[in-house]
Order: sequence, then C-alpha cells, then structure tokens
Amino acid sequence: RVIGYASGHCCSAAYWMASACDELHADPSATVGSVSTIMSGQDTSRQWEMEGRELKLFATGKFKATGTPGKRWTEEEEANIWSIVRPLDAEFKGYVSARRQLTPDLMEGQWWIAKHAPAAVVDSTTFQDIDALLMAAYQL
Repeated sequence: RVIGYASGHCCSAAYWMASACDELHADPSATVGSVSTIMSGQDTSRQWEMEGRELKLFATGKFKATGTPGKRWTEEEEANIWSIVRPLDAEFKGYVSARRQLTPDLMEGQWWIAKHAPAAVVDSTTFQDIDALLMAAYQL
C-alpha cells in the first residue's frame, strides 16, 4: 500500500507521479491537478530584426536550433514539437485516468485547491499534515 500526501503544489508532472499511489491525500489548501502538457518558446526573430540584430547560427541537424533566440520558427519545427507534445500528453492522461479514474473534462490543465477538487482528484483532505495521515494510516 502506497500512500501519497500533497502539500503546497502537486500539479502536472508531480500529480502524474502522485497518481502512482494507491491513495492520494492532500492538505486542504494544496493545489492539485493541472493534467495536461505544455511546451513553450518565443519566436524573437522579428524583434531582433527591428533592433538591427542578425543571428549567425551554426548548428547541425534541422531541429537542433529550434527555439534559439533570434531564430524564426519554421512550420516543420513546430510540427516536430507537436509530435513530442501530443504523444506525451496521451501517455500522461492515460496513466492518470487509469490510476485516478479522471474523466477527460478533468484533464484540460485546470487545477484546484484540494478541498474544492472533484472527488476523483484526491482521496481526502482531512489530514492537516503528513504526520496526521501516517498516524491514522498506521494507527500509531
């Protein structure tokens, strides 16, 4: 029996890991959830052009410099990023759904204060700290 306890933030990858627990309890004020996948970057090439800056780039591999400041993103680079994000998102959501029985509408990146989270997100918010949880779980 593996018991997890969330205090502070238990979102995104942390929530993915916490979903491996047989039970997941949380401090009532913890933030939990954020089941979705993100990757971001900035295309600063126009800003560089307006400032009169020019990027000199020496990289091998057509995707190696993706996201380099001052470099314009190509459609092919963006498609490559999506080819990483989408399968990872499917794996993330599939695992969390199987372990926590979350429905797709609860895996759109939203997060909750644990005491107001939908029932499937955490098993309880009755323990103010991990010591109280351990005492109850193991009848110490």
